[in-house]
Amino acid sequence: MAVLLGVCNWVPPLLQSPSCCKKLKEAGIDAIQLDLGSAEEDFPLSSPGIQRQWKEEAELYGIRLDAVVVLAVLKHGMTAEPGSERRNTAEMDCPADMGIPRIVLPSFKASAIRNKDDLRETARCLRLACALAKHRGIAVATENLLDVTTMKSLLNIVAYDNLCSCLDLSHFVLRRREDVFEALPEHLAVCRGVHLKDGMYGEPGVRPLGEGACRAGELLAALKREGYDGPLFLENRYTEPAFGPDPFHALRRDAEYVRQALL
Repeated sequence: MAVLLGVCNWVPPLLQSPSCCKKLKEAGIDAIQLDLGSAEEDFPLSSPGIQRQWKEEAELYGIRLDAVVVLAVLKHGMTAEPGSERRNTAEMDCPADMGIPRIVLPSFKASAIRNKDDLRETARCLRLACALAKHRGIAVATENLLDVTTMKSLLNIVAYDNLCSCLDLSHFVLRRREDVFEALPEHLAVCRGVHLKDGMYGEPGVRPLGEGACRAGELLAALKREGYDGPLFLENRYTEPAFGPDPFHALRRDAEYVRQALL
């Protein structure tokens, strides 16, 4: 079972520079998801110069730029009241001219979907993002903790065929959402990327895969059983003490763990 193995660049600070591409390739990583950056810093990835650096380094070392993730919505919520500064910030456009096929809008923290009002406002924001992205051939992925029924409702409300999901299985497990195993086929039907990390309850991303409470081995076995062949992105915090002094060695270790699990 071959899965495109990538990493999220926002967790370890050493992955926030395009110069990391060489070491990523050496660590067995073939793809990366990039954070757009903070509103307070004017969204660094929207800079043409920074975009050019990422494109050049990625092409040189054969790293796929898979998605731009708008982590700013964790602070400037998609569920904020319409017309507010927080809401307008959450609706920032993505740097489409990098040739990246997806943007990801996570629904956690300030953008968490807690009730029907939040679901409605999230759908409104996703609909706008899909409309802006569709004519550029870009997909919009929502990352959330919705059950399958509510997720289908969200897709129906938005009603754009360029809307998909990015699935973080570890978040479900750490919140004791065992339903993710039973509903995995339906989740994967609309999924275009999976995030994977390990850690303890209340502390995601702080343990090597297989050494925490995220049941990483079971999650990978479930993905293999369902025939998942999309991209999988490591999201551990490789500068945490549990990973040792060499973050790239720790990254290689997690990459090998995934490959052995999916053989």
